[in-house]
Amino acid sequence: MADRHNLVGILSDQQRYDTMACYGNHWIQTPRLNALADESFVFEAPYVTQPVCTPSRVPAHRIASPCHWANHEQDAPRS
Repeated sequence: MADRHNLVGILSDQQRYDTMACYGNHWIQTPRLNALADESFVFEAPYVTQPVCTPSRVPAHRIASPCHWANHEQDAPRS
């Protein structure tokens, strides 16, 4: 049997990409996250599906885009 790799996802809430040292911020100290980034991979161009937190987190858990959800009550307001 081939070696199997573990997949660990870290999903933070309301955090800009540049608030960690592994993304170039040298003022904020994130040594443990930097160590994880050094030993694995980081997304170079991350994006979210919704500008508000809860609808943005759901696709990561459901592996589906918002248009496939049955619950549309948390849609972001349209401008």
